[in-house]
Amino acid sequence: MKRFRFPATLILLVAPLIASCGPYLPLEGVVIDTSTAKPIPDAFVISEWTTHGGDGVGSRTGCAKVDIVKSDSQGRYRFAGGFTSVLYGDDRSVFAYKAGYQRDGSKPFDDKLVSMKPFKGTGDERAQLLSGFGSLKTCGPSDDIVRILTPLYGALDEESATLVVTPHPIFRPGGFMFSLRRHERAIETERAFHEERKRKKK
Repeated sequence: MKRFRFPATLILLVAPLIASCGPYLPLEGVVIDTSTAKPIPDAFVISEWTTHGGDGVGSRTGCAKVDIVKSDSQGRYRFAGGFTSVLYGDDRSVFAYKAGYQRDGSKPFDDKLVSMKPFKGTGDERAQLLSGFGSLKTCGPSDDIVRILTPLYGALDEESATLVVTPHPIFRPGGFMFSLRRHERAIETERAFHEERKRKKK
């Protein structure tokens, strides 16, 4: 009886894909204020999956998935498990947003213990810090991202409206939801374009 053998090169190509695809377990943790060692309730906790890959031209890094939950009265949070089909490997990082707080950079990143401290700085510095959350709208399936980000971006706009900042053409109160709605319209336009192409091919 003749045995079939997979070529070694095929095995080398498939193995990394298998390793990077599969279920991931639920994740539980707590958000704490390192200045008081007390839990922080009602913080937006963000779980971001980042892909790292490469091709013949160069390397690629992107955000494949984002989930957001809120911490409870004891600062605890929980992300449900699921399945990832991310290629080329993935990294999961967990961080949080709470008005008036920032990540405590003196502490290492920990998916189960998110360390934050009260923000001490100018309005311009706070605006610059908050602007980093704007890139989240490029994460994951476009059909889900608007729903996922709306509560967070609404809260970001609320804090932004209280800041005293130097006038800037990019950052302005209401900017987070404005950019999200613009992103939503772009998604709808692209979807309509593809549906029209399909209709014409029939």
